Amino acid sequence: MDPHLDVNAILTLPLTTTERYHKSRDRLSYHLFTSYFHHQFKELQEEEKAAVLRAEGVWLPEVIDVDDEDASFGSLDTVEVVRCKDVMKLAGMRWRALSVDKKMAWSDRATEQNNRPRTDGKVVVIPPSLLIPSLMDNLLHSLTKDWQAMVSHFRSAVMRKPKNGNSLMSYKFGKERIILYSQPYRNFHLNHLLETTLFGSPSFSSLFPYEIVHRTVGECIIHIASLRRLDQLLTLGGLSACIHMKKPGLNYGCCGRVELMNRRKQKIVGYVLDETNATLRVKVDGTNQHNYIEIARPVYDTINGMYIVDEANFDDEIDNQLLLSKYWPCRFKINKGGSCCIILSRLSFNDEQTAIHTIYN
Repeated sequence: MDPHLDVNAILTLPLTTTERYHKSRDRLSYHLFTSYFHHQFKELQEEEKAAVLRAEGVWLPEVIDVDDEDASFGSLDTVEVVRCKDVMKLAGMRWRALSVDKKMAWSDRATEQNNRPRTDGKVVVIPPSLLIPSLMDNLLHSLTKDWQAMVSHFRSAVMRKPKNGNSLMSYKFGKERIILYSQPYRNFHLNHLLETTLFGSPSFSSLFPYEIVHRTVGECIIHIASLRRLDQLLTLGGLSACIHMKKPGLNYGCCGRVELMNRRKQKIVGYVLDETNATLRVKVDGTNQHNYIEIARPVYDTINGMYIVDEANFDDEIDNQLLLSKYWPCRFKINKGGSCCIILSRLSFNDEQTAIHTIYN
């Protein structure tokens, strides 16, 4: 960054490519300064960059071995690479050294750029056509259409028989790589209004902490365990996305699935129909029963992206003990741009939820 730029020069600098095409209209003076600093720094040769970084104290001074006749340019054993954090550190040092009037000039430049016409597609004024007949009517109509479309995606995932049986396709959900096998996968757009309606505002505030297993600026990974909880979250206008009637007395739905193991290492498949904060309430596939099998809620290892399940350590004092060996929650991946992906486990059940069966296994 040219330290000799005066106030007028700062205000009249030609727009860089970054400035010209930057979509934000909320930039600050420091943003513009560092952006222009990067632009100028990038134009330097590598030797010049290294010299500036050493002169400003970002890098340590070059050490020359005076006893080595071939070391006139210092040791060649270690090649230093200019990193982004080095440039940012130098930019911060230069910014702090600026006079108040020059900082104000960068602020005026930022204001001027923020006042340019928008190019990011952000709507900042309600279009007049949405006020006819009323904004409320249009809002409800939009939510209804979007909700019905989302239910259609869920209904297809739950009801439609797979064409080629089990699938070995896999998808990345956060830190997990999920192989589908018998689980259906769907991808659709979830707009902000519907996302906020279903999952709360601020974003996803209606969910419990253990239901959000991975979250970054760009995406949120949600795991829902039970049929009851899914139905609670995904019912709007009397229409449920996760429970669909196949015929009177027979329903198809989606919920978490578990694999339990007994002392003889026999594996039992069950479905999570209900839950508490600490436990999952499971009913076993293919049986008619009124009572739940209650197991501890598995803990998600956020570092390795997997659930911590029970090891084969049975308690001698507990008869007929079952340990959790595998767990498949209903998974959601919701991106900042509105893309929503789901992977589900499906089941059929009667109205009393006593007869539980796997479908399309």
